Amino acid sequence: MTKRMKVSTVCVSNMNRSMEGHHQLRGGGFEVSSFGTGAHVNLPGPDRKPIAFDFGTPYRTIFSSLSSSFPDKGLDHFRQLGVVEMLERNMALKEAPQKWQDRNLHTKHHFDLVITYEERVFDAVVDDMQRTWGVGETTVVVMLQTKDNHKAAGEGGALTLHLARLVEEFFLSDPDWINRLDEIVSLFEQNHRKELTYAVICN
Repeated sequence: MTKRMKVSTVCVSNMNRSMEGHHQLRGGGFEVSSFGTGAHVNLPGPDRKPIAFDFGTPYRTIFSSLSSSFPDKGLDHFRQLGVVEMLERNMALKEAPQKWQDRNLHTKHHFDLVITYEERVFDAVVDDMQRTWGVGETTVVVMLQTKDNHKAAGEGGALTLHLARLVEEFFLSDPDWINRLDEIVSLFEQNHRKELTYAVICN
């Protein structure tokens, strides 16, 4: 049986960009996990003030709290912001947002490819992996710069799937695929006119 590549997507809150990537990758048949690196899970609230939740708070609980915490606004307000649709998608994928730094508390995770969506998340993931990754494990971390809004996340999710498929072509066909990353990145950038930053973590 062919070993599929294991992929993770990571943003700040494990709410928008990483979850859209998670959604697209699962639809493409990948084994995928998703995480956030922030201190809290933030959602846009009334008057542009973020609403903060702890990682591990179920998406269903977050959804329920929106109408109960803001009865004067109701769900229609959050529907207009795209939050309701986002949470409905997330609830269909997994139970709760997960924190990258806590990923190995209960289950050991190894990923061949980690896709991040902004520089501070890329830096946080690389720094954490350089300190904690297991001996003999090799992972490629990529930054696919994507703005944190619903339209950009949709586009970023589609690009995430394209990127994972391209990397997996090399992963499955060439045992030395890690040393062909410049070629892989160049192909992606030529096809999609989108620059990538990457790092190889090899302990």
